[in-house]
Amino acid sequence: MDSRGAQHTPASVLPDAEVRQVLIDHLLIGMAGLWGRLSSLVGDQRQMEVLRSAEAVRTLEDAVDEVLAADRPGVPAGTEGRLTLGIVGTGSGGGHPVAVQVIWHPEHVDVVAHALRGPGMQGSPTQALAVVEEALAPHHRR
Repeated sequence: MDSRGAQHTPASVLPDAEVRQVLIDHLLIGMAGLWGRLSSLVGDQRQMEVLRSAEAVRTLEDAVDEVLAADRPGVPAGTEGRLTLGIVGTGSGGGHPVAVQVIWHPEHVDVVAHALRGPGMQGSPTQALAVVEEALAPHHRR
């Protein structure tokens, strides 16, 4: 548990503070900054047997609502080239942003999704993972 009493969330490439800031930046509600700083992170993760290719990366980038630069504060040196970072809007009207981090490895991808804890947002990370899984399904290693 962290200092806010939150349950364990999946580890990510981005530090929690940077994940939180990404989510705050994409909230569509008033008082987003205050609420975002007081909320804990919730998350989910998957590992998929997907080979990296230009087509797989492009398909993933087309599936997310917004692709973010991977050279964000706290990303370990050398990881930027293996990281696709995006936002997937879930919930009614896509108003529940989820930060999705896809880390490309030679034989698979690790996908981590985080959202801020709040009303109606409990299943948001899982919904965002479904978007990524659907996009990458044609690229599964055979």
